[in-house]
Amino acid sequence: MSKQTEFQIVATNYMLRYFKSISIFKLELGSALKHLNNKPGQAPKVKIKDLFVKKYEGINPGKIIHKYGSIGVMHFYEDTTLPRYEFHVYKNDQVFEIVAYDEDLKKTPQEYLTEILKMIDGDTGKDPEKTEDGTFKNIAYTTVPDELSNYPDMNLPKDQYVEALVKRRKLQEKIKNQNHGIR
Repeated sequence: MSKQTEFQIVATNYMLRYFKSISIFKLELGSALKHLNNKPGQAPKVKIKDLFVKKYEGINPGKIIHKYGSIGVMHFYEDTTLPRYEFHVYKNDQVFEIVAYDEDLKKTPQEYLTEILKMIDGDTGKDPEKTEDGTFKNIAYTTVPDELSNYPDMNLPKDQYVEALVKRRKLQEKIKNQNHGIR
């Protein structure tokens, strides 16, 4: 028996509310974090239970997402820093950055999400629209390099840690700049 592919979808609250109208959407607000020490006068300590939340924070330092809900093997997370109509679909080590246009949002959320996932899996029954350079229209995609999978080791000497952090951020910017066509 083959393992079913899981998808993580990171979006703004606007797009999540759109997807939430799918009848089988299950809300799971706040289930990715566990509060450890909330004593008066002390800063709250939080343990991240969701592995994808940890991975996302490692790939995007300073960005914290929280789980919003799920539909089967699709897990939805909110990132308030994304542009309103943009959402990202993570499949294994691939990241698909998608911009929803007005004509997309006129479809039912289930139709639109199904169309996107079929396009990502290559199972549309028809050829998806492609740009001149051969990539799918309205989708930018990359593979997450190993250097971004983990945050630099905090036990490194300060100068080596800063150097690793700067290298990682430059790589993030390079990847971001490669994903052209995003509004």
